Amino acid sequence: MKRSKNLLLFLSTTIFILILLELTLIIIGNYSKLTKTNLKPAISVFERPQDEILEFKHPDLNTKHYFYYDQNGVKNTNKVTTSNKKNIIGFFGDSFTENVGVQEKFDLVNILDKSVKKYNFVNYGIEGFSLDQAFLRYYKYKNHNIDTVIYICHTDDYPRYNIIQNIKKDGTFEIKEYNHSVIKKIIGKLNLTYLILDVYYRLKFILKNKEFYKNKSYLEFKINRFFSYSIVTDVLDSNGPNKISRNKKNELEKNFIKIIKLFNNEVVKSGRDFYIIVYPSEGNINLFKNKKLKNLNIFYLKKNILDKKYRFTNDPHWNEYGNLEVSNQLLKILKKEKKISFKNNYLNKIKNDIDKIYNANKNNHWIMGLHFTKEEFSNRKSKIIR
Repeated sequence: MKRSKNLLLFLSTTIFILILLELTLIIIGNYSKLTKTNLKPAISVFERPQDEILEFKHPDLNTKHYFYYDQNGVKNTNKVTTSNKKNIIGFFGDSFTENVGVQEKFDLVNILDKSVKKYNFVNYGIEGFSLDQAFLRYYKYKNHNIDTVIYICHTDDYPRYNIIQNIKKDGTFEIKEYNHSVIKKIIGKLNLTYLILDVYYRLKFILKNKEFYKNKSYLEFKINRFFSYSIVTDVLDSNGPNKISRNKKNELEKNFIKIIKLFNNEVVKSGRDFYIIVYPSEGNINLFKNKKLKNLNIFYLKKNILDKKYRFTNDPHWNEYGNLEVSNQLLKILKKEKKISFKNNYLNKIKNDIDKIYNANKNNHWIMGLHFTKEEFSNRKSKIIR
């Protein structure tokens, strides 16, 4: 009996404190704008913020750089909002397309934009996007003044989310609709919810000093899933597509072919060109050999891009030299397709700028992610030998 009374007292005290805290937060008003927002699930698993500058770190040099995401939530390198740009060549894909590891001037889409005056090259890429998410992002922005769509397909870019459904031969399809439960809607209206999220992220930044796009903790994943991932169902386990069953992989390949053809048809019916740029991994090359894809504009990057000199030491993405090399290959593809003409002047300038950065750091060494000066490295090496 005494235990029941203590439990009841504890619960009542807790509820009272939470109500008092909620009322206090209402009076302060720090989260009032968030609580008044109507929660509407997105068809994307992840979106960048609108009209905001985000900070990122170079994986090897440990320097900071910034990217601006405009009012459309699109990575932008100039003052013109993407929706107001004309003659766009739009790039869609995952983190290899979005490219947040290098400075703005070394981003491959920005290099292309500065090399060609006829078009505005726009980076619609978002990290973590698979083929289906890339298509839905195009579908979201299809009213932009896009002339050409370029989809960069990296390794194992299979559709991972059960959003695009009932794809018909006539090109029609359905997007799965979702509504938040009453409980989630109530939680979304509480100031306490945003206080908890605020405290969590502040503590994370202080303790880990990491950008939000890296090393997502399990708790962060669960929070994101609760509020915005509810619409999606991941069909891949944590081990990735190489570890799943053959039957499941066959199913993913069939879905990939359906959606890539849907992507192509949706673009072409709007009078636009659709180019697929394939990362030359063995799996990708085999995937695109499928006869059902023979009528698509498929281009393979040269296998030299697989060389480790084009990747960061501490990250598998393209470094500055990788971005430059991919830019050069894409310009040649577009020139051969008679979309553009260009000269190597700007590419040579970027090459010189990249050389200066790495030459300036030639006395530094990055070993297993640790930053040493040349002197520190020599001292550590001599201690190890002794």
